[in-house]
Amino acid sequence: MIAQRKALLTRKKLKYLAMVKIDEKTKEVFFTEMLKETGLGLSTGTESRDISPGLGFKVEKYNTLSGAREGGIKEQSEIFSKVYKYDFDYAKHRIAIENIARKSGYKFIYRLTSFGF
Repeated sequence: MIAQRKALLTRKKLKYLAMVKIDEKTKEVFFTEMLKETGLGLSTGTESRDISPGLGFKVEKYNTLSGAREGGIKEQSEIFSKVYKYDFDYAKHRIAIENIARKSGYKFIYRLTSFGF
């Protein structure tokens, strides 16, 4: 978890997820990453990002790569930085994995989505 927002009986969390797949035959390392927001609590349901309490009970779980929001981690971070305050450096994790892969003689391949994993 890299950020969290709370209000009365409502909580939303922003998580960073990274997936790595190694193909030994082709000596390739596939890497994908995303920001994922989950929420739990009471809400009026008027706006998906609204954390104010209200009537009803709603559980949400979604990521920014399903549906209309597509793009790399940078675009996702720009969207979420308007709602959450965080200084998580996602690039350092990707670069570290890329360096390890290259030093081990593997080709590093970045993918926007996890399809094909």
